[in-house]
Amino acid sequence: MGWRSCATPARRGIRVAFEFLGFGDCPIDTPDLAGRVVADLPGVDLVLDSCHWHASGEGSLDSFPIERLAMVHLNDAPAKPPREIEDADRVLPGRGVIRLAALIGALTRAGYRGPWSLETFNPEYWARPAEEIAAEGRSAVARILDGPPAAF
Repeated sequence: MGWRSCATPARRGIRVAFEFLGFGDCPIDTPDLAGRVVADLPGVDLVLDSCHWHASGEGSLDSFPIERLAMVHLNDAPAKPPREIEDADRVLPGRGVIRLAALIGALTRAGYRGPWSLETFNPEYWARPAEEIAAEGRSAVARILDGPPAAF
């Protein structure tokens, strides 16, 4: 699909969102690069994942097009080298080392108002009752979003 094909869904009211992966083996691994990739693609928005942002080095979002954010995934990661983090390492917000308050503060100061989404890729969560993890996840996200924004 050529880049011009991206305009067709937009004309039909369909939104497409691109999520960069901050892992070291991914070719588009920073918020800055993701923003540059979609800059000339009409109808293509972005997804920012807190774990991918952390794995990419928690770089500045100054040049990231916040106005094109379709969604932000909130999750946390254990204390291990960011470039070694994998999807299965993720933990609920507030149970790891990602500077979530700083990320949320930077996004909200730039005008982002949501939606926010929780991802639970950790297989340990899958072994527990879904209702239990959903309740814990909802509480964790609420605590992070309701807390005071930290300086970035």
